[in-house]
Amino acid sequence: MKAKRLSLEGFSGPFVTHGIDIIDDPKSKPGEAVFVFAVNHRPNKVKGPLIPKADSVIELFHHKIGTSTARHIRTIKHNLVQTPNDILALSPTSFLVTNDHFYREGFMRIIEDVYSGATWSNTIHVEFRTSTTEQDETAHVEANVALTGLHNNNGLGRGRTSDEVVIVSAASGEVYFGALQKTAGQVAINVTDTFQADSTLDNPFYFVDPYANATFDASGFILAGLSKAVDLAHNSKLVDARDGVMVWHLQDRSSRGTKEGKSKWEARLLLQDNADYIRTASAAVLVPADPAQNNGQRQAWLFVTGFMSRNILAVKIGL
Repeated sequence: MKAKRLSLEGFSGPFVTHGIDIIDDPKSKPGEAVFVFAVNHRPNKVKGPLIPKADSVIELFHHKIGTSTARHIRTIKHNLVQTPNDILALSPTSFLVTNDHFYREGFMRIIEDVYSGATWSNTIHVEFRTSTTEQDETAHVEANVALTGLHNNNGLGRGRTSDEVVIVSAASGEVYFGALQKTAGQVAINVTDTFQADSTLDNPFYFVDPYANATFDASGFILAGLSKAVDLAHNSKLVDARDGVMVWHLQDRSSRGTKEGKSKWEARLLLQDNADYIRTASAAVLVPADPAQNNGQRQAWLFVTGFMSRNILAVKIGL
């Protein structure tokens, strides 16, 4: 099956993508149209020894499902969005974005990766207007720091409830569960729980089991990462290096209504591959099979992709 190529209407600039997210257009029928938010690390037009090489912004598009085009709405720029990694759309006019590093390059950026005490990254909340004809990319854009004090906050994802946000420290392999709070027009993330994995992690995905019943519910977080991240800096220069992956299924086994409010996490290793099939893993999703059409078995297709992989891995697994 060939993937369709999507043309971008009203957009002609450099497009060096990173994090991406979509949200339904509330003015359309469900599944009819979406807004697409994408990080763009476009080259900086201003050159100089102290000038950042990237002039990172957020691009907003509108896409009608089934068509081959996406219309560019506007470019969103704010000085708090400096090293954007992942993005989470909250509405058609607001989002969260992670700045995964404080330093853009050099030795101190390496320190940020390897030293867990380098808690200098942050998560930014941004609100903006779409109905603007101004050429200024910063026009009608407001932002505030929603969370700080984490090491290499990287991947962002939706949680189990509408106000739960999941943030991943990629280098440390730690998952943070937070609640959105809005006070005096400013949005903050209050971290309520954490989980430490036995690997690095990247982008979280919450799988809602559509076939859940009273005896079995496979709903949980799917988390992909590297089994031996210490080799990544060296291997990134080698075309045929092997960077193994691990994919986890994280479920909350605590009984609801506990006084502590903490979850009892159970992590199951769904996949471990020593780069025989895929090199690096930055995201994974589950697509369940209907047990009624599968001899009653609870199975799903696991899709895994990576930032240095030549392909996407698809494997059918038992739940």
